[in-house]
Amino acid sequence: MKSLALCVFVSLLISTSAKLRAQQAEDRLQFGRNLQVEPGQILGDAVCFFCSIRVRGTLTGDAVAFGDDIEVEGVVAGDAIAVGGAVKLGPGAKVGGELVAAGGPVEKGPLSAVGGEVTVARWFYLPGQWKVFTPGALGLLVFNLALVSICYSIARRRLEVMAESARELAWFATLAGFTLVVIFYLLLAVTPSFGRFTGVWVWPVLVTFLVTFAFGYSSICFAIGRRIASKKGSWAVVLSGAGLVTAAELIPIAGFVALSISALPAMGVAPLSGFGKATDWLPKLFSRQPPVSPPAS
Repeated sequence: MKSLALCVFVSLLISTSAKLRAQQAEDRLQFGRNLQVEPGQILGDAVCFFCSIRVRGTLTGDAVAFGDDIEVEGVVAGDAIAVGGAVKLGPGAKVGGELVAAGGPVEKGPLSAVGGEVTVARWFYLPGQWKVFTPGALGLLVFNLALVSICYSIARRRLEVMAESARELAWFATLAGFTLVVIFYLLLAVTPSFGRFTGVWVWPVLVTFLVTFAFGYSSICFAIGRRIASKKGSWAVVLSGAGLVTAAELIPIAGFVALSISALPAMGVAPLSGFGKATDWLPKLFSRQPPVSPPAS
């Protein structure tokens, strides 16, 4: 639960990072290319997706790396957060805020200092991160196998129908998933206007989103498992699919792409099939013709 809370915290941090742009120092955002803060250089926030951050100068804001490490040899006035990587503090390095390593270790050199709380969550894994830490990889495998097993135990027949729907209507499921994600995002975006009723509104939306994704993701795993273990039992099929999906998510960079590609049809296949009622439940629902009255005699 603590790892999940960290991820939510990091997401909120990134979504609200625009408020820090009022600072004099320049912010830096990079994708796939390591971010260096040279000695004597002063920046505001440093955010890196699937790349590492090395701070030898000064950050007046936060250092946030998704999928790789953070190395501090200078000063980070705010927080240092690595999601899917390690945080390494060199001799005399200083972090003014919190230090979080979700998916990797924390290494502290002599005379290094951290002003806030230090949190290490080795069992968290971000699909597609550059370095594979054994605890995080095992945590991802156990989580995926448990999720798929629970969903399959609860609604075995419906999951099989959803998997067939994903196979027959893959593009339609992807489009439906994209539409559903946009709708969920818009619903969450307007929640602040509900004032003290925000919590009452947010939780049903989040629960619906997570349940839909869980069963859709499990059906995608089942559909993939059918191709590699079709002659074995149903449990072997669903677990084989979950294992293969997990293996794909462990590949650097490509793991994030694999998760992204599977996420949209996973979200769309549940409403498309009426949560397993029929493979073409939604198309039939919209194509129903009104009953024709018999001709007058």
